[in-house]
Amino acid sequence: MTKFSLLILLTWNFILFHSGKGQHDCQDVSDDFFAAQIILSFASWDHNDVKEYIAIYYYNPGFKPGDKIGLHVNDTARIQPFTKYYYPSTMNGFVYFTDVDTSLLTYESQSIYQQQCLGYSASWIRNGTIRKTSCLSTHPDWMHQRRALLETESFLSILIPGTHNSGSYLKRPPETLIEKFTATQDGSILNQLIMGARYFDLRPGKQDNKYWIFHGDYLMTPLQQTIDDVIQFMNNTQEIVCLHFKEFPHGFETSKDHLKFIRYLRKQFEPHLLSTKSASWASTFKRIWNYNRRLIISYDHHIYPPIYKMWPPITQMWGNVQSIDELRSYLALAESKLVYPRASMAELTMDVHGVVTHAVAEAFGLDHTSLRKMGSSIGPYITQWYNEFFYHNASIVAVDYLNATGIVEVALEWNDRKFSPCYDSYVNLMEQNDIKNKFTIISG
Repeated sequence: MTKFSLLILLTWNFILFHSGKGQHDCQDVSDDFFAAQIILSFASWDHNDVKEYIAIYYYNPGFKPGDKIGLHVNDTARIQPFTKYYYPSTMNGFVYFTDVDTSLLTYESQSIYQQQCLGYSASWIRNGTIRKTSCLSTHPDWMHQRRALLETESFLSILIPGTHNSGSYLKRPPETLIEKFTATQDGSILNQLIMGARYFDLRPGKQDNKYWIFHGDYLMTPLQQTIDDVIQFMNNTQEIVCLHFKEFPHGFETSKDHLKFIRYLRKQFEPHLLSTKSASWASTFKRIWNYNRRLIISYDHHIYPPIYKMWPPITQMWGNVQSIDELRSYLALAESKLVYPRASMAELTMDVHGVVTHAVAEAFGLDHTSLRKMGSSIGPYITQWYNEFFYHNASIVAVDYLNATGIVEVALEWNDRKFSPCYDSYVNLMEQNDIKNKFTIISG
């Protein structure tokens, strides 16, 4: 390992483990790196026209010509160490480092419930000195790490990262046409929890006397797998998790079907289930932690029975849009509506006409898309929008393909800032540089 690589690793370790775990020092706002940010995301499949890449979103209103951003491999990665550089020309942007083997990114199983660097880090370098460093990492305990910061807050006052159609996941590339237009995540519920999601949008149904997660009319994963993942996570962390059950597309024709399902959920989750008799959406995290029951189940159906420990429905703000511009406009409107609790569904939707058109295009070898490709393409923009524009009022933000966005890191950063003495300084600086226009995505 070179001396420079060793310096990078040591710098990152110092920042990660000695930064106060969620606390921000109120630095001099005139410091060029007061509000600097580097956020890494990735895609690990090279199928379906989405190449393997590491992506870096950067924001630094104090950038100067000659600054550079370096992508580094730490010695924990099982690949040949390297450093790649990119020279920014504007204060914000998103650069793809393509042909990076991300298939080897994994966390150590013996410490799965502790934050881990996944082998890649990025640094903002000026005059040969590292001024800002960030790591591609897991976030299995981000709430508890910030316990002192969050204990007086509630679900209504912080930004919660989540996933859309959370149980519609494939751990391999989609192969069939149905898979390409139903899979919305590339990691299991446990993986999504480890990466930092805390809100899960689930569509349960029943077929052949067995509960499943559906996407529309299609079976995706057995519900029991989701339940096992959540229980395993709850048994090993102090995190607060919200499951949002809705739609019930098959096997829920009568009230008895719902009551039977609710009894099933209560039996499965009883040691962790937080009752509405004990807490509400406005309850502080401290109160929930004191109960030591940290699982919230929102039951989105007119049968909603609070006596069964289910929580009321969460308002989902869904735009049903097909383009980046439409999604940004919709989310700007959604985040201006101070309805709580609410979940902003930050994803593009493929309508029937789009599915048919792209299916025909694929059959003839023409350019086509999929939900995965759409999720990967929109990820950089969601990261920027919530970091630079929508952080004020954002509540729950649910995305497709969680790892292709930086929504977890954005949520953690702005939760830290919101409750720091420097919050107004951050906001003032962001508003001074509210350039509104899109940035250019560049391949490095």
